[in-house]
Amino acid sequence: MTDELTVETERVGRIARFLRARKERDESGLALVWTAVFMIVIVAVVGLAIDMGRGYFVAQKAQNAADAAALAGTIYLPADVTTAYSAAQSVASSNGFTNGGSNSTTVTTLQQTTISQLKVTVQTKVNTWFAKAIGFKTLTIKKSATADYRPPVDMGSPSAQYGNDPESSGVAGSSTTYPNFWGNISGPDTPKGNGDAYQAGDCDSSDTCTSAPADTSCGYTGTNSDYSCDGYYYTVQVSTATTQLKLQAFDPAMVAVGDSCGSNDDSSNLTGAAALTSTKVKGWPSGVTFNASTRYKYVTTASDPTDAGQRYCTGDHTFDNGASHITTTYTVYGPASVPNDPTSVPATPICRKSYPAWFGDLAAGLQSTTKQAVTVNGAASTEYLAQYFRQWDTICSSTINAKANSYYFINVRTNLTTNGQANTEGDGSNRFALRACSNTTCPTGNASIYGNGNMGVYANVGGGVSTSFYLARLLPGDAGLTLSVDLFDIGDASSTGTLTIVPPPDGKNGTKTLTLSGCTIQVGSGHSFVATNGSTGCQETGVNSGDYNGKWVEIDVPIPGGYTCTTTVATNCWFKINYQFSGSIDDSTSWTASLGGDPVRIVL
Repeated sequence: MTDELTVETERVGRIARFLRARKERDESGLALVWTAVFMIVIVAVVGLAIDMGRGYFVAQKAQNAADAAALAGTIYLPADVTTAYSAAQSVASSNGFTNGGSNSTTVTTLQQTTISQLKVTVQTKVNTWFAKAIGFKTLTIKKSATADYRPPVDMGSPSAQYGNDPESSGVAGSSTTYPNFWGNISGPDTPKGNGDAYQAGDCDSSDTCTSAPADTSCGYTGTNSDYSCDGYYYTVQVSTATTQLKLQAFDPAMVAVGDSCGSNDDSSNLTGAAALTSTKVKGWPSGVTFNASTRYKYVTTASDPTDAGQRYCTGDHTFDNGASHITTTYTVYGPASVPNDPTSVPATPICRKSYPAWFGDLAAGLQSTTKQAVTVNGAASTEYLAQYFRQWDTICSSTINAKANSYYFINVRTNLTTNGQANTEGDGSNRFALRACSNTTCPTGNASIYGNGNMGVYANVGGGVSTSFYLARLLPGDAGLTLSVDLFDIGDASSTGTLTIVPPPDGKNGTKTLTLSGCTIQVGSGHSFVATNGSTGCQETGVNSGDYNGKWVEIDVPIPGGYTCTTTVATNCWFKINYQFSGSIDDSTSWTASLGGDPVRIVL
């Protein structure tokens, strides 16, 4: 019995050991199964993370490419949409997203959303490595960017002429060929308080001067905080192609006749000149009817806007004999690679023409057989005084082959000699006009000339005249912004007057006629304005030479969010400024206009 019990116990033990071993083998297999499943999940998650990380990296590159493309394209709007699109596509391609390339990348949307905005959408597909195992062979990446460009504000003229053309049939103050003002630029030794904030280098207690000049690149060492070595730039925008673009200046040299061109101004320069006959004047331009008695006539009554001498009175003026040192230089640059941007032109100018000043007996100068020391590109190109005094004179000796939607610039400055060296002498002001011609058509209908963000102005009109000047052109893309206008040293007149900002006649706020409200006006010294004589609204009354002498006036004009205008007409979209004085005006001023914020920016 004992033996049988022992045998049975051993059998039960063997069975128990067998069952334990089997259980251990079963549990080990199950662990292996779970481990395998878990490893698959881990690999899948890591694989998806890698695919998603790669997709995120490509998305970042796509966004950067869209941003860069939008910024590169929008600067060509609104004038050249075709170039805007091609520039955007080129930049997207250089950033690795070639339109229609082998990597199936496309730039699907290039949309001009407003007159000054460009939207770029970059789309591409990224092949997956691991996600394809669960059915996702590619990831679609799509990124967009919208950029806005606000170029320097167009100022002063909607046509191919800036300033007056006395030879035109235009009615003073109501025509683009006779807008009742001239361009103005002063010599380096002229007091800033006389009206030129950017080229006058001399300062006194009434001027906006500090110990830190804004521009010292030309060696200027004075204290005019607004001084610009580059003087003034005037944009020449060519709308349709021409192989015969010709740029001209009227009365380009400083020839002293006095602010009001009176018979007693500057040694009675005009008195004898008006009496000259055609046989005595040397160098009268061919094709121009001889009319010395009209062209050289002095003003009898400065307060009379109908005085016959007013029409040709540019008002070139000197304060002493130092004016003999003033040289006025006109330099033509272009074409610009970026519309309206003078810094984007080739370094070598198309041409440069310099005119020395004339001070003394005009009648003697007009009869002299000695030519003047005019230079072209630094070389002597002598001309008789009568060829350019109160005449249109061509700046470049050869015509320009200009493409459609191209931009050129006329730079005007007085801080150079005729040889192009730095000049710090000259006390006086030169007044002039500019125009663009196409072959023999002057001014041409396929171009426009305007101040590039700032300009010098000389208003010279009789008393009791309401003169309206083209101030700044704003496009529909400028809706919701604030137009900031700075006027320096306004109000040189024989009476007090009123300045009014007037909206474009074609301007709309949605469907309603545009009206202006909420304008603010501040008068102070420099660009840190103090409201010493401030007011609200879009009109400033009580403007006079005493309170405004040597001061900046800032006018901020809120542009309604619904602002729009008809951009296809050159004279549309222009805000104007009205001068109303009961007495005569002989006012030299500097004007600037700008819109707040960065000129090129991503908005969406």
